[in-house]
Amino acid sequence: MENIFHLDGEVGHEIVFVYTGRLDPEPAAEGATLTESDGAVVPVVWRSFDDAAEALPLYPAAVMGLLAQR
Repeated sequence: MENIFHLDGEVGHEIVFVYTGRLDPEPAAEGATLTESDGAVVPVVWRSFDDAAEALPLYPAAVMGLLAQR
């Protein structure tokens, strides 16, 4: 999906690839990390599809429509 956005007064553009699958074993509920291609390690949080009460939004917003089709 294509996403055009504004951040700090600048127009941004990204192409987002969305995949479906199952993780086996399931990821840790806390303390999970992802290693970027440059070697940087960043924290990640695995969220359920039904997380409307979550304070942090999911971006790009159009992903929610794809999740609803699942």
